[in-house]
Amino acid sequence: MQDSYLKRGNGAFLEHHYISALNFYQKAITEKPFLENTLAYNTQWIRNRFDRTPSILVVFHVFHEDIVADCVGRIRNIPFPHDVLITTPHHERHPAVVKAKTFIPEARVLFCENRGRDIAPFIRSWHQIQKYDLCCKVHTKKGDPDYAVAWKELLLDGVLGTPREIEAIVDAFHTDPNVAIAGNELLYAPHPLFIGRNGANIDQICVKHSIKTYSHDHDGFFMGSMFWIRPSSFSFIEKLANLEFEDERGEIDGQLEHALERILGSMTLSEEKKILLVWHNRDYIPYSQKVAPNHRTRMLSFKQYFGAIASARKEGQKIRGDIHIHSTNDPAASILTGWLAVCGDARPREARILIDDRYHIDVMCHMHRKDLVAHYINEGNHGFHLNIPREFLDSVEHEYKLYDKATGTFIKKISCVKSIADSTGRLDRVSAF
Repeated sequence: MQDSYLKRGNGAFLEHHYISALNFYQKAITEKPFLENTLAYNTQWIRNRFDRTPSILVVFHVFHEDIVADCVGRIRNIPFPHDVLITTPHHERHPAVVKAKTFIPEARVLFCENRGRDIAPFIRSWHQIQKYDLCCKVHTKKGDPDYAVAWKELLLDGVLGTPREIEAIVDAFHTDPNVAIAGNELLYAPHPLFIGRNGANIDQICVKHSIKTYSHDHDGFFMGSMFWIRPSSFSFIEKLANLEFEDERGEIDGQLEHALERILGSMTLSEEKKILLVWHNRDYIPYSQKVAPNHRTRMLSFKQYFGAIASARKEGQKIRGDIHIHSTNDPAASILTGWLAVCGDARPREARILIDDRYHIDVMCHMHRKDLVAHYINEGNHGFHLNIPREFLDSVEHEYKLYDKATGTFIKKISCVKSIADSTGRLDRVSAF
């Protein structure tokens, strides 16, 4: 274990995850004190750059007993010192509360009314949350019964996927003071499509409590309300301490908690702030992108979007695909071609191609291919092709990995060296953060 702490510390240092590196170095030194001199230069360099590690509070709303263990298992992935605040409408002897306290005996507990679901207790505990640098909001979510399993996994994967992913999230906050909120990229929803019956409540809350909003071209929020947040970026929440929530009636839209779910998004962030969109993949490669508050996310209707995700997660072993390089007669162009499909599901899927694990291209796979029809891959409408960005036609070997974006399933990787006489250009189709 001691060697793994040292190895992970060195790995984090080389990947510029300095807060994580310091955490692992300290664990390694605790186990093997003689390493203190060996690691003195690295640890002092990190301390000179960062005066301290961020203070972290996990706000864990407990309602459904059968999901408590899943959430606790993910909370234990956090590789940094942290406090836990359990909020719950149940009494202290309720099985869900007993289970949570058994798993996390050091946690504080805030008992509250069964109003406002997980949002109201979060608002009520803001006086504690704002004392911390970062807060991770987690709850025992079930959501739409048609997509319950996929929904729960997406929510937890986006905030508490693996220790390495959590390290990357915390480092992103710590090294960039403009990062305000982080969550699963696949759950970042556009306001216009998902405003629901909440427009009047949003306007009323913002006007009544003098909450400043911004007129971005596009606004979004994290569906399901599991996220990492920098409390100082959402200081207006302290104005909502006395907000009166309605009695729980099982409504799926139109209540104050649904309005606040949308307010806790980009509409209250100034243009210099950033949103961290986390993409969890089954290779467990930490990957995220920082976007501006006016970022436009591609998402259609809830049923269509989550139908495709849930289908693939149920039938993950049936996801198939391929990728290869197709050279053209144009010396200044090379094309990536391939296909991606869930056998038995004719809906087109979105692929993500990682380049050197640092950049990505997303592409819809809906082109018709006769060879897919011949091999009984649905109706054959699952192909794609796209130009390799000129930046990567530079006589250097690059690696291209094909993933199913919705599930993070790795399909295939290829490596190649391509070059052109002039490799200038812009990464207009590639996000690099």
